[in-house]
Amino acid sequence: MPYFTYFPNIEYDIGNTGTTVSLANILRGADVLRELKDNVTFYIRYDYTDTDRPEFISNRLYDTPDLHWMVMKMNDIVDPYYDLPISEYSLRNYVDVKYPGQSFFMNRLENTSSSSSGAAGYTTIDGAYALNEYVYASNNVEYSGTVAGGTLTSMKLPTGAAIVDDFYKNARVSFIGGTGSGQSAIISGYNATTRQATFVNPLTTQLGCDTTFEMYPTGQVHRWDATFSRIEVDSIFGTFDLYDTVVGDTSGTESFLQRKVDTSRDAVHHFGDAETGVWYNPRGDVNYIGGYIMNTGNSTISSAVITNHVYERQQNDNKRFVSLMDPDVIPIAVGNFKNEIRT
Repeated sequence: MPYFTYFPNIEYDIGNTGTTVSLANILRGADVLRELKDNVTFYIRYDYTDTDRPEFISNRLYDTPDLHWMVMKMNDIVDPYYDLPISEYSLRNYVDVKYPGQSFFMNRLENTSSSSSGAAGYTTIDGAYALNEYVYASNNVEYSGTVAGGTLTSMKLPTGAAIVDDFYKNARVSFIGGTGSGQSAIISGYNATTRQATFVNPLTTQLGCDTTFEMYPTGQVHRWDATFSRIEVDSIFGTFDLYDTVVGDTSGTESFLQRKVDTSRDAVHHFGDAETGVWYNPRGDVNYIGGYIMNTGNSTISSAVITNHVYERQQNDNKRFVSLMDPDVIPIAVGNFKNEIRT
């Protein structure tokens, strides 16, 4: 029988009209008899594959897809999509959403390569970058010129500007000379036909045709990780280069880009022993610099780097062994659940 047929009904006024309808009371909850779940003689260990779904397993083991809920109850599954293992294809899409854009590993010191700490090597930065703030490379000018006209909420770019709509979206622009100089803005959109770039927030002084500007590589902070001095940046305009000075637009935090990983899925999640699973402390157990573990000869110990993608695959694989109720015990388990849910 379908799962919700076991639930008692309640009278519910859906539209607050004074007329009620009888609906299954899905707010109720009950577990399978604990004595059955905890007794190893009553269940089977099953290796979940990429093509499996609870209803497929139920149909294969119990000759009906309707006991999909028993598969979930036995394994304390709430979300049937992510509490169970997903396919490699789905996992890759999941990782790209969870770890978007690029990863920047920051250093307090400029252009260093030693694995030692202190003035000659990698040092933890001062301050922190704020979630969702824009960061920009203040020493790396992506595009510059003279404004062809402007208001408090937009600017017209000079002849020769990009011919692609939204090409400059998310760029930080600083006005460095002429009318309205000393101000800055984030571009929210760009119309290539009119060469008009609009701002996220309005300026305080209107721009003039003598206003000069600079645009810098810019991105928005998706995640800040103080342990590794790492910024995950998405919505990127332009190209960040190694040793750029990366400044938080609102926090004012400033540091140098020691290492850039173009796709965050491939950035280090943590450092660990591939055989034992033990995590290394990057500030104590091993020398660490900008996303690397270094040995005493200053070469990378690649095997110690667990990337975001590898970590999420490990977590996914850990879900593959599930417990299934022995078919001979199913009538008892279903009867117990039916009584509990109606009590």
